[in-house]
Amino acid sequence: MEAFSSILTPTQVQVGLGCDTSNYRLAPNGLIYYIYLKPAITQLKLFVPDSFKYELGALTYPSDPIKNDIVVPTPKCSTSSVTDYLIQAGTGSIAYTCGPSKDGPIEYHTLQGAVLTSSYIPAAWNADDFILAHGKFHTDMVVLSPDRTAIQVTGLPKSWTYPIDARAHPTGFWFATFDYVLGEQLWHIDNQGVATLKGKYGDFPSGAPAGAAGILDSEGALYTWSLMSPYDAIVKRPFDGSTGTVVYTEASAQGVVNRDSKFTRLFNLMHSSKIFRGP
Repeated sequence: MEAFSSILTPTQVQVGLGCDTSNYRLAPNGLIYYIYLKPAITQLKLFVPDSFKYELGALTYPSDPIKNDIVVPTPKCSTSSVTDYLIQAGTGSIAYTCGPSKDGPIEYHTLQGAVLTSSYIPAAWNADDFILAHGKFHTDMVVLSPDRTAIQVTGLPKSWTYPIDARAHPTGFWFATFDYVLGEQLWHIDNQGVATLKGKYGDFPSGAPAGAAGILDSEGALYTWSLMSPYDAIVKRPFDGSTGTVVYTEASAQGVVNRDSKFTRLFNLMHSSKIFRGP
């Protein structure tokens, strides 16, 4: 049984998501999109919350939660599956892809049918219509201008190993990277492709083993899953080098919750689920 909530308010949940779903994204207006994997041709869908049903004197989870979710038309994928999509900051515009074409490049199309990019793989799309993207390799970073001119990103160290996360920023993009020598760092990349180091992420707090990857918030903090055995947890780390803090743990659930409480007391348990964010 699936549910959505903010990691800061795990008792305030939205329910009604079925199995076989992935690639969750939060739009600027608060709507949630995802890819539905069960059909032979996977679909982009808009999540519509359901209500618990009252049956035989008790609350029950919705029996067909996907039924009321809305299929988002993706005509360029009429004979193939949607494999990824991107949401623009500010406007909430969506671009999607059906994966590599026979000739190799991955094309992203807007819902209106225009090609967003066919030469680069987008990582973030800001409100001013600039796109942070990469070529065949993650180290080939560019900023695509509104007319889709590719501007090479400069200023990143040659040694950086792989990106952790990227998201839109009012003056460009946040870009978190991992390097075996330099550690985990936060960069600001402006709309002209100039990267500036903003800081380094500090250690995980005592009792919270270091996790991998993570997602950025709008201020540049990095949120990462950690297994505080036997409980899942999420650690927030600022980029000033200070030690992170646990902002969510399943251990905070008070007493019997969810199905065991007949849904009278709710708490969103991760159980290795995904954390996701807006653009």
